[in-house]
Formats: sequence, C-alpha cells, structure tokens
Amino acid sequence: MSAQEFGDWIVYLEAEHLTPRHGALRHAQALASLSNGALSRQDSALWAAAQFMPPDPWSARPDEEAEPADPTPQELAAQIAAINAGMH
Repeated sequence: MSAQEFGDWIVYLEAEHLTPRHGALRHAQALASLSNGALSRQDSALWAAAQFMPPDPWSARPDEEAEPADPTPQELAAQIAAINAGMH
C-alpha cells in the first residue's frame, strides 16, 4: 500500500465515521437514549452520550500535573553557567 493510498483510506474512514471512536459514540448515544426513557436520575436531568463514552486515553487527565513551562533565556544561561563552572 502506498502512502497516497493509506492517506486516502484515512480520509475515507473519517468521512464515513467508521473509526472505533465513532462506533463508541453511536453506542453511547443509544445508551443515553435508552436511559432517558426507562431510567430516571434523581436530579431529573437527562443523560448525555458523553456520560457513556469510554475514556479517551490521549486526553489530559484532571489529576495530572501540567507540563512544566519552557525555561526562559535567563534560566538557560544560568544552567549553562552552572555546568561550565562545574567543569573547571
């Protein structure tokens, strides 16, 4: 399979909503619809499809620490000076 053909398949799968994520969304929508009919919540709110979606392994989790910020030029200069001082 060429890179062009692979790219064509990727576009096709996204356009036709045939990826596993789209399948999970269709399933979650069905569960939400079923639950809104027969099952009721105590707070009378409707169930949403997002409440039935599996967790996205690539999304950031709320309990994770934020990525450290890139060092400023002054911090980099200080690190380099400290390394150079340790080499003499």
